[in-house]
Formats: sequence, structure tokens, C-alpha cells
Amino acid sequence: MNATRLITSALISSALLAGLAWAQTPAPQTPQPAAASTAAPLTLAQLHARLQAAGYRQVLELEQERERVEAKAQDRDGRWVKLELDGRTGAVLHSKPGSAPRDAQASGLDFGQLLSQLEAAGYRAVQKIERERDRVEVRAEDAQGRRVKLALDPQTGAVRSR
Repeated sequence: MNATRLITSALISSALLAGLAWAQTPAPQTPQPAAASTAAPLTLAQLHARLQAAGYRQVLELEQERERVEAKAQDRDGRWVKLELDGRTGAVLHSKPGSAPRDAQASGLDFGQLLSQLEAAGYRAVQKIERERDRVEVRAEDAQGRRVKLALDPQTGAVRSR
């Protein structure tokens, strides 16, 4: 009889301890929708730097459309890709194969250098920068806040036409 009481007592104690442990385990959290980012959009210079840090090279196009940015570049394996980036974080949202441009070897200054020169010259809010065969096309604002289209020399960054 004592053995039965001892076993019963042990089972009750185990059940109580298990119940106590279960009660202290936090309930699973219901996933909440991601809050919309309130961060300011990154500049094209910042996005270019993030692409380079992620292993992309020969960036030939960056175009900002609201909070999305389209890019054309070579990935780490040398394949040409078209990218869609989150303009606030720089995260790659979509990537698809792209075709190699006719003059795939971009010569001259890279976008980071060209964007720095544009900023030093008083241009801001660059929405598009695209390397063409013998020029770089840019959409930006001038120092007076007017929207302008520029053609730059890819070797020097000098403004050829406005």
C-alpha cells in the first residue's frame, strides 16, 4: 500500500511540475505584418556602394521609381542581371538574367565617382544614371531645384550637354 501511495505521489508531483513548466512557456507569437519602413530613401550613390559591397560590379544603370530602384549590373559570377532594389534598404527584391550590353566593358569613372562629382557641382536628387556607349545619361535637379537631363563624359565626368 505504501508503494502505491509513493508511486501516486510521485506521479502527481511530476504532473504538477510539468504543468508549471508548461504554464511558464511563452505562447507562440502570431506573426505581425512587417511595418512599413519610415527610413528616408537611399541615394543612388548609397545604393551603388551597397551593390558593390554585395559583389555586383560594372553597374551600368540605376533608376529610382518611388521606393523601388532598377539596376543593371554583373553579379559575382560575371552574369549580367537586372535587379529591383528596395530604395530604403538597398535589399535586392528581384533578380533576373539580363543581356550583356554591346560594349560590356564599362570604361571611365564608376557611378560612385560620377555621382560624387555631380554632387560637388551642385546637382542633387539624382533619379537616374545610365551608362551608354560614349556617354552617361543623368536625370537630377540642379542647384536651383530644376529637373535636368545631363549627358556626361564617362572618362572625366564633365557635363557635355544639358
